[in-house]
Amino acid sequence: MKEDSNASIGEWERESEGDISEATRAQVSNVRERLRKDGKPWGYEKKERRLTPKMVVFTSGLAQGLSPKDAYKKAYDTSRMGDSSILSASNRLMKDSRISIFLDDIWNDVKENIIDDQIATRRKIMADLILHADNEKASIGYRLKALELMGRAIGLFNDKLSVSNEVIDTQKLKEELDNHAKRFENARTILNDEIVDSEKV
Repeated sequence: MKEDSNASIGEWERESEGDISEATRAQVSNVRERLRKDGKPWGYEKKERRLTPKMVVFTSGLAQGLSPKDAYKKAYDTSRMGDSSILSASNRLMKDSRISIFLDDIWNDVKENIIDDQIATRRKIMADLILHADNEKASIGYRLKALELMGRAIGLFNDKLSVSNEVIDTQKLKEELDNHAKRFENARTILNDEIVDSEKV
């Protein structure tokens, strides 16, 4: 065991000294680089494709609320294209991963801005309502209206009607209808009797 390890160390020392360096160089030069199917070297990563300027115009049109067809017309020259080819080209662009990622980023920014705007607007309105409610020089009607609006904003007043689902017994319903019909007949006979009495007089 020790002799084998010493022998390999000796070979290594001879290689490092340059005794077998020409043979090693020849073997290294014969090694071919491993290639992928597309001809690129193994381990080569594709560069991420970027959006073209026309694609950016297309996505900005979509973000502004245009339909894919109208956004495509805005971004590209469609003078020689029919409606069906414009529609298919815009649908092809919509399926492009670069555009979907870009649109997701835009929608997230828009949502954050809307939320920030809503929060800022709500704070401003509540601050103004507090000022109006605390203003002693204002009439009592304005102050009460400000307090009412503040209460509605925090959900203090509930204007919704509560509807209860009651199970109605059909037998009871028939009895109530019969009672009402009897009362109606009694009222009719009393009315007829009064009319007859008034005609006699």
